[in-house]
Amino acid sequence: MADCPKVRFEDHTFWNDCKYICTVTGKKMSVDDPKVKHMCKCEYGEEYRDCPIYKDC
Repeated sequence: MADCPKVRFEDHTFWNDCKYICTVTGKKMSVDDPKVKHMCKCEYGEEYRDCPIYKDC
């Protein structure tokens, strides 16, 4: 799995409210967000490199 190095996992097991956070924009995304699945943490390839935010870093 290719993971974007700018995205980190924030685990809130007490509330079961786990999120992914883009460390560049501060945007929080749910674990089932399509952007996370298809770009930030895709099953193959490195799709995150096509993200305009990642390119500008």
